[in-house]
Amino acid sequence: MNKKEITLIKETIEDLIKLRKQQYEEYIDNLIDKEIIAKTFGVSSTVFPRKKIDEYMPVDEDGDEDPFAPNKISQEQDTEKDIWSKFVCDFDIPLVNLNTLLKNEDRYEEVLEIEKEMLELNNKKIITVKEFTKKYRKSKTSQQNYRGRLYDPLPYAQIKFNGNITYKVDEVEKWFENQEKSGNL
Repeated sequence: MNKKEITLIKETIEDLIKLRKQQYEEYIDNLIDKEIIAKTFGVSSTVFPRKKIDEYMPVDEDGDEDPFAPNKISQEQDTEKDIWSKFVCDFDIPLVNLNTLLKNEDRYEEVLEIEKEMLELNNKKIITVKEFTKKYRKSKTSQQNYRGRLYDPLPYAQIKFNGNITYKVDEVEKWFENQEKSGNL
C-alpha cells in the first residue's frame, strides 16, 4: 500500500470514529431523556445508562415529599468506558475491517477495543437478549415477535416462567439460514 492509500484509510477511520461518537452521544441523550420522562410521569423505563437508581423522593422544608424536585441518582454508575464498550454502531464492522488493513503500529486503539468486544461476543455459544441485539442487530421487540410465531419460531431457552431468555448461537444461526431460504425474515 502506498502512503496515499494509508492516509485515505486513516482519514476514513477517523471520520467513522467521529460518526460513532456522535451516535453514542445521541444514544446517551436518548437514555437520559427516557429516564427523565419515566421519573417525571412515574412510568417504567427499561433502559438506563446507570446500574442503579435510588428510589427516593426528595422532600421540601416541611418534610413533605416534593414530586417536582429531581431524584437523586446514586454514585454507583457505569463508567463511560463501560457504556462505550456496550454500545453497538453500524460503523463497527467497517471500522474493524479498515483498521486491519493498517500495519500493527498504525492501528487505532479505540478500534482494537471495539474489535475485542466483537470477538468476545462472537465466541460465545449461549447469548442473552442484549447480546442477541448486538450480534444480529434485532431489537428486543423483534426477538419477542420471532419467538412468538406459531410456525417456525426463534429457538430460545427460558428456565423458569418470566426468567431470563437465552439463545444457543448454533440454533439461531440455523434458524436465520432457514428464514433467509424461505423468505420469512
